[in-house]
Amino acid sequence: MEYFKRKFRPRDSYDQFDDSTRDNYKSKFDLMRLSAVVCGIEFCYAAETAFVSPILLQLGLPVVLMTLTWCLPPLIGFFLVPILGSLSDKCQTRIGRRRPFILLYSTGILIGLLLVANGQTMGYWFGDSKNIIFNSTELINQTNHINYRISIPFSSR
Repeated sequence: MEYFKRKFRPRDSYDQFDDSTRDNYKSKFDLMRLSAVVCGIEFCYAAETAFVSPILLQLGLPVVLMTLTWCLPPLIGFFLVPILGSLSDKCQTRIGRRRPFILLYSTGILIGLLLVANGQTMGYWFGDSKNIIFNSTELINQTNHINYRISIPFSSR
């Protein structure tokens, strides 16, 4: 019984704070830095959401495959993140364990964004013809336009 009295005794207000936790307080500058990082990440996600779908549709990706395009990155991340985390835990370099992976991932993201944004131009460089893409896109647009006009013949337009 004496054990429980010692273990669950009421504490003084000074006892609630251990000296080791007093150094963990963040200054306003540190909090602003952390918020800026989160803001940057959210800005990148917003830009991806706004720009990637129209670019892929313009390149000729069928609308049916657009859901697959948005589904694959989280699935790949679900399986690769633990593997890459384990590799970074085992990494021993001069610049640290995480920094080489951060540099490689950042470089990969930049290259990927450049490839997506300039994919049509690079396709022409590698031999894709402009006529095939534009003709197929125009055919799809004409078909949709005709179906729209037929399905709503008495519209107010």
